[in-house]
Amino acid sequence: MTTLAAETVSLEIPYAVAAKARLCAVSPPPQVDLVMAVHNDDGVLRESVSRLHRRLTLDFDLPVAITLVDLASDDHSARIAASLARELPGVRYLHTDQRGHGQALRAAWSSSAADIVGTIDVDLPVDLAHLREVLDPLLGGRTDIVVASRLAPGASVTAGPKHQVVARGYNALLGVVLGLGISDAGCPMMAARRGVIQTLLPFVEADGRFFETELLYLAQRNGFAIREISVHLTNDAVAAVELTRATIDDFRCVARLHRRAVRGQDRIRALQSSPDPAGAALVRLVGPPKIAQSRRDEHRTAERAPIVGARR
Repeated sequence: MTTLAAETVSLEIPYAVAAKARLCAVSPPPQVDLVMAVHNDDGVLRESVSRLHRRLTLDFDLPVAITLVDLASDDHSARIAASLARELPGVRYLHTDQRGHGQALRAAWSSSAADIVGTIDVDLPVDLAHLREVLDPLLGGRTDIVVASRLAPGASVTAGPKHQVVARGYNALLGVVLGLGISDAGCPMMAARRGVIQTLLPFVEADGRFFETELLYLAQRNGFAIREISVHLTNDAVAAVELTRATIDDFRCVARLHRRAVRGQDRIRALQSSPDPAGAALVRLVGPPKIAQSRRDEHRTAERAPIVGARR
């Protein structure tokens, strides 16, 4: 168990004052809500949330929120999370007695009013400079989901070759068995339009680390556009843990989704009858892993990025 640091971060700094003034002026619902699933993270929680809050406040001139979901922690994480929710504007705290990573995301995303919802690992393994690359395409309506990939071409990861082989092998298996066209299904950061997420949530059965993989699989199978960006990983220890989580439970989930696909149960019937289930123009795919654009941007050639998933 990690002990709680005695020193706390001072909140009387310009970015926090500006954020409080911005929220108090109108108090609109946040446009972006990033979720952190917290479990026994008292050693990094305060510093990570403060860093993320500072970056969001300085980089985005819009209402943003950070939701901390404590998963029955045994250390001081719950107390720290509750304290941060009182101290920092836009930070909220939820608690659950269940410990599934997917449980945290489901609870937070289901109750969010933000236009864009997402998640990032609590110890911020991804360089926060990538936040704009993740959020801007969603705020601009150019795609449905953005995934920060550690394994896409151009990504910078210094984890050992063993972890790289395990991760690439596992994601290759997902591609062969499920046809998943995403290089890093266990991504450390992702975001999506809330309408897309809340449409898919009732059909996601996994509650653990496989939750995001199943969500992305269903998104691809039902025609939503998924854009991947290559990221720089700043926390090698996290990479080592995440890249070795192809456990028996994961393989059981893969087998379950394969059976679901064979039976034709991976298509959401309500979406198949609607040309635009989430209420906005979808990005059309020319064929994974080629490049596609939204209908409104078909005449443009700039700012293209690899996208997977399209309505068939």
